[in-house]
Amino acid sequence: MQAMPWISVDSQADLDGLEQSVCWIDSFTIEYYGTFRDAPYFPSDICRSGYDRKNIYVLHKCDSPLGVCLEMVFVHCDCVSGDFLDKPFVVGRVDTLKRVEIWNGRGAAVMRCARLIYRFLQSEPGRPYFARSDWS
Repeated sequence: MQAMPWISVDSQADLDGLEQSVCWIDSFTIEYYGTFRDAPYFPSDICRSGYDRKNIYVLHKCDSPLGVCLEMVFVHCDCVSGDFLDKPFVVGRVDTLKRVEIWNGRGAAVMRCARLIYRFLQSEPGRPYFARSDWS
């Protein structure tokens, strides 16, 4: 499986760029999971709340010229909707501390996290993807 390096959403322009790089209507979630464990590739400047919050990993089958799948990690989530995990999108805002808030069509938060990182995969990985011990 070939994957691009991890990309961090650090600004509103980064979030808007990710939103424009995928046809979200024609995309869907393959699998997701949450864990309290941090990974070595997480950004070092995460603004944490002081509470234990899960990191939500989402593997998304996407319609994008950048790859066939998109892996997103919502780091230190304090708000997440199950509907969002099944059919994600990335319309929202990034604040000055690089925290990300994703909104639904009515402007209500459906995902809020301390950081968002992502990478595109060039081929669809085997399943179950997140159960593998060698992914990085």
